[in-house]
Amino acid sequence: MYIRMVSIKFPSQQKADAFVAMMKTSWLEKLEHETLTVEQTVMKTGEGKIVGFGRYNSEEDFLKTSSELKKMWDDFIKSFDGLVEWHSGEVVMQYKRDINSL
Repeated sequence: MYIRMVSIKFPSQQKADAFVAMMKTSWLEKLEHETLTVEQTVMKTGEGKIVGFGRYNSEEDFLKTSSELKKMWDDFIKSFDGLVEWHSGEVVMQYKRDINSL
């Protein structure tokens, strides 16, 4: 499994909220049809900050779509006056609780 993490800082919470609203309407379809992303999670951390996690089955799947996706995301984020920092890497440890056993 391979993960891409993005941290984004906007000048205001309003711009962050507008960015998330646009993502929900226009970017979900792009993720579904134009990438090999298996899962995407985005969380608001407050004060105009957002963190996103994308999961891929392999580094190869990540590399097949990352250059195009990164350029589109950078342009989209900059249109909201956002600053972005990218991180990616292979998952080396993961824990997941079986919620059915609770």
